Amino acid sequence: MRLYADFFARYRWLVASALAVFTGLAVWGHMHEASVAQRAPREPRADEETLEEVSRDFGRGGGDGFLLIEADDLFSQPAIAAIRRVVAALEQLDEVAGVVWIDQIPTFNAFGLPGRMLPDDDAPAEQFKEARERVLAHPLIRGQLVSADGSTLLMPLSFDWESVGNPRQAIPKMLETARQSTDDDVLQIRMTGRIPLFVAQQQAFDRDHEKFQWIGYVMVIVLAAIMFRGVSAVIIVAAGPALGVFWTLGLLQFMNDPPNPLTGVILPIMLTMVGFTDGVHLMVHIRKLRAEGVSAIDASQSAIHHLGMACFLTSLTTAVGFGSLLVADAEVIQRFGRACAIGVVVTFVSVVSVIPLLCSTPLGRRVHAGHEHDYVGRNLHRLGGFIDWIIKRHRLVTLGGIVTTATLLAVALTLRPDNKFEFLLPTRTEEYQALVRGDEAFGGMQFVQVLVEWPESVPTDSREIVTALADVEKLLQAEPLTHAPLSLLNLLASLPGKEGDLAARMPLLTFLPEAATERFYLPDARRAVVAAHIQDLGIARLQPAFLDVETKLAELAQRHAGFRFELTGEPVVRGRQLWQIVNDLASSLGLAAAIILIVMGVVYRSAKIGLITVIPNLFPLVVTAGLLVVLGRSLEMASVCAFTICLGIAVDDTIHFLSRFQRELGVDGDVQGAIHRSFIGVGTALVMTTIILCCGFSTVLTSEMPGNQVFGLMACATIGAALIGDLIFLPAMLTWFLASPDGAKQQDDEYEDSLRQTPAAVADEG
Repeated sequence: MRLYADFFARYRWLVASALAVFTGLAVWGHMHEASVAQRAPREPRADEETLEEVSRDFGRGGGDGFLLIEADDLFSQPAIAAIRRVVAALEQLDEVAGVVWIDQIPTFNAFGLPGRMLPDDDAPAEQFKEARERVLAHPLIRGQLVSADGSTLLMPLSFDWESVGNPRQAIPKMLETARQSTDDDVLQIRMTGRIPLFVAQQQAFDRDHEKFQWIGYVMVIVLAAIMFRGVSAVIIVAAGPALGVFWTLGLLQFMNDPPNPLTGVILPIMLTMVGFTDGVHLMVHIRKLRAEGVSAIDASQSAIHHLGMACFLTSLTTAVGFGSLLVADAEVIQRFGRACAIGVVVTFVSVVSVIPLLCSTPLGRRVHAGHEHDYVGRNLHRLGGFIDWIIKRHRLVTLGGIVTTATLLAVALTLRPDNKFEFLLPTRTEEYQALVRGDEAFGGMQFVQVLVEWPESVPTDSREIVTALADVEKLLQAEPLTHAPLSLLNLLASLPGKEGDLAARMPLLTFLPEAATERFYLPDARRAVVAAHIQDLGIARLQPAFLDVETKLAELAQRHAGFRFELTGEPVVRGRQLWQIVNDLASSLGLAAAIILIVMGVVYRSAKIGLITVIPNLFPLVVTAGLLVVLGRSLEMASVCAFTICLGIAVDDTIHFLSRFQRELGVDGDVQGAIHRSFIGVGTALVMTTIILCCGFSTVLTSEMPGNQVFGLMACATIGAALIGDLIFLPAMLTWFLASPDGAKQQDDEYEDSLRQTPAAVADEG
């Protein structure tokens, strides 16, 4: 960075002009978001195509949303009358294409004549009791539209998308209409389902995105004010990362890469914190020189010269951590990794240019004001005895670090990949709470489906179709995680006919309206579907169950010649994708670790130093993994992503310590003295940056999304543990492995003699 430092000192006006151009382009990017060309659609996977076909032909297992209705007595006259008013009000809305509820399901008497499931509103109470028994015995209703205990009603809704417009406005309108249609407290009405949950997720994302962007900026200013005291220092150190975030978001708009739940929430605060840490190192150096009387330009040039390369290396290793996410198959992870890697580089350019530039302007004339109130630096000098203790007992400390890291690594290896739908949803919302209640009442509000296809040689009313569907239902009933299978067999069971002989009722299907059969059976397409409820138990439990079902379906295909059975459904496809994402992230973590260690060895021209950094940088990761085990968490998408990100951030402290150590070692070649001076010299900035990062990422704990909360917790744990690794284990390992065997004892003796000559030691002896 010497060349850039010299260029900066001579041509500051060119640097300022370049910064102005970049800022103008970022402004243009923010203002012209809509003019960017649309991203080319991704080619769907085979299982996604199957899911889309099943959804198109048979529906999505419940429509676009659900009304969840509960009452003290769901089958009382007031409750049934109120439900009818709710249905009538919803059917009047243009946004609602259809409402499914129990009164639409026909029942047949002994002569095969259809009747109504529920009595009229003015019927005697005895008829409502009989209706309850009739409903709970009906094969199309029990466990599907009414819970097995009769306490909860599920009402699937289909939306008219030509009239819906904005779902964020349409869904509250539907729910409010349903609630206002009954003016008493007989019913408790909530809405959940695919579209309401998606809307709740997007609204939570928007709230988090705006909240954390402002939190990041305010946090920088508050922390800078506490640590630097001087007003000008606060403004300058905050300007670098703030401008870096602004540039990054503008550049992403140029690249047609709008924010997603990862980049929108995590990216701004992460770049702010990472940029601020580099800014702290630069500001500490500049303030020290300015307090010693060095000119503003010379102090800024010195900061770039001595710290620019260390800041570049920290940005490089952090970008490598993010860049490793590009090996993932999932587009959302690739985009997150690419956006963060770009943002880290852009923020580095901003920080290393903006802070020195502003320090050399009239704004930075009093940048060293408040330097004498540096509580961190003053107290760190008092810890000189602590680093002396570490150096003197370097073997004990090193072995302790190795043993502790190895033990925590063994604990970390017990973590297993997992992910739940819950982690992607705002759990405090009414939509999610309704989902939880529906899971309890119906054995799951999500559906897995088995697509059954048969050859042209099989007649549409063949017994073999019924037999094949019955085999699939038995398979799903035998699987503990799937509940209440629903298929053509349930419809046949509701028709009159000989007890137990469902195949004999197949001819009756021709007398039913097409709308009654098309959800289960499409004879012209030679297709049928069997659906079953499933709870959000996590991919670690569901994935083995899905694989077992697929194996048994393959066995069924051998027994039914020409038939094809395929497991599908949103939980199945999403589970496969999340499983792949988590494993991709784990692979990228290993790749990032290997690349970073190689970079460290190459930059410091020592394989030994590269190996020495393994324990200090592995320690924070295994500490965090151990914390996850203690908390009973798994290796989720957010946690693996946090590991990858925090690895790059944790290495930053190591780089700054080693860079200072190499400079100090070049003074007299004394390893122990260089370590002591590095601890005092760079420790101030390391403690400051750790406080900054932990405070910054701790704000993510207030997110509405559980995945973001896990990310914030892990980031704080990793960064805090990284300080221990770099200020305790790293000095001890440098002392042991870099001191020559022949000179180690002599260095120890000389070092102890030098300690005895310090004013503190002399005072103690007196």
